[in-house]
Amino acid sequence: MANRSTPLAVMLAAVVAIAAAASPVLAAEYRTVVAADGTRIEYAVVLPEGFDAARSYPVMVALPPGGQDRAMVEAGLGFWQDEGPRRGYVVVSPAAPGGRLFFQDGAEYLTEFLDRLGEVYDVAGGKFHLTGISNGGLSAFRAAIDRPELVHTLTVLPGFPPAEADMARLGRLVGIHITMLVPRAIRHGLIVWRLRRSNWRAWAPTFST
Repeated sequence: MANRSTPLAVMLAAVVAIAAAASPVLAAEYRTVVAADGTRIEYAVVLPEGFDAARSYPVMVALPPGGQDRAMVEAGLGFWQDEGPRRGYVVVSPAAPGGRLFFQDGAEYLTEFLDRLGEVYDVAGGKFHLTGISNGGLSAFRAAIDRPELVHTLTVLPGFPPAEADMARLGRLVGIHITMLVPRAIRHGLIVWRLRRSNWRAWAPTFST
């Protein structure tokens, strides 16, 4: 099925405006998937109005900031939960199991979570729209570098590859639309410095401030 959903960058602009104006009431349902080793991964999901399980939908995975626990899921999800479903996206946000951050020792659970989501939802194009705030941005890059075949777009505010070793693997992101929203001081400092040390032109992120 063709993906006729609103481009994520356009939605992001609308989301930022909404978030600045008000804090929406959380309207998510919590569900659980089980990893191969028996670990339970809890996640919040907000479905578009009239959701039909027989149809395919673009699926946004909003990775939480901070300690990536349920409280941070709720804090980060408020950024996406209204505008995403209104524009036809299924929005999900997982909590890091046992406090194992998704860009550190919980990375394997994040990619397995994406695989499990593909079994639960008919994901448009078989690829996800990854978003993340702060530690969620690091986690989004972690998943995209580890499993680029599962990623359609990558939007972080802010975020960058979490490890020096990842700089040599940025070529894996070719073909993924990347948007990085960063404060001006960071844009002209750490992040751009790190990208210039790598072959960053190969994946050409879009910077916004």
